[in-house]
Amino acid sequence: MLVNLESREECVILAGMGTPEGIAHNLYYVDADRQVIGVCSLRNQIAYCANVIHTALVQPRAVAVHPGHRSIFFSQWGDKARIEQAWLDGSGRVDIVSDKIIWPNAITIDFIHERLYWVDARLSWIESCKFDSHDRRTVQRLHCSHSFGLTILADRLYRTDWTTQSIKTAHLNGSGVGIVHNTHRRPMGIVTMHHHSRRPRLVSPCATNVTNPCDHICLARPGSLYTCLCHFGFELVEGVCVLTEVASGGKAHPAPRRLDFPEMRKIYSCRSSRDCNISLFEV
Repeated sequence: MLVNLESREECVILAGMGTPEGIAHNLYYVDADRQVIGVCSLRNQIAYCANVIHTALVQPRAVAVHPGHRSIFFSQWGDKARIEQAWLDGSGRVDIVSDKIIWPNAITIDFIHERLYWVDARLSWIESCKFDSHDRRTVQRLHCSHSFGLTILADRLYRTDWTTQSIKTAHLNGSGVGIVHNTHRRPMGIVTMHHHSRRPRLVSPCATNVTNPCDHICLARPGSLYTCLCHFGFELVEGVCVLTEVASGGKAHPAPRRLDFPEMRKIYSCRSSRDCNISLFEV
């Protein structure tokens, strides 16, 4: 769901999908009910959505996107909890963390230092490692806590805590712990809003300033490669998304949605790359 904070208007773009979680960059999302990771492309104010990963996925929990590396990081509970990495189209899956992990509720990316952070609600700690899984560290041990959401802004971590019903913060090294806000309910996911300077300025076959090489959804891969996907209920036929015939008595998928609301006013200014925790290629 997208919310315009100026007018309080809401627009549902992921209709009929149960409980979406962990919406990230380019609107990658986790649908824990259907056990899939999906993506919605918003070219020309139209939401085209498709599944990216739907196999070997048990109780998926969170997803984080690194557009510069053209990859996603995602977590799952299940009997073998883990954090994996894949290309933006879901291919090339590799394990990043698969031991000493139980409930990886949330993951977030430190773009400056190229590190992955995650919070384990069962083990009650926040950990970090490099993108290649090396240099794993325990950042903060959490006491009497059940953390759900996690994000980074500048040089600080922000997390939601169900036990205390609050939003808490700490430096990336775990020091300087504090409470940002107390609520009267269990806070769920948390996302930081950034100035437009956070948007990667990369050469990509799927960039919005070039003609879309795909009919619906374009997902960049390393180099000049890309993958085309079609919205639910369509299939790719010779590069064109064609509506799939619905069997007699079957139920058709919802059509792509047009988003009819103004852009949110930009309210945060990034004076440097560190203000928004962005890497040099994003400035």
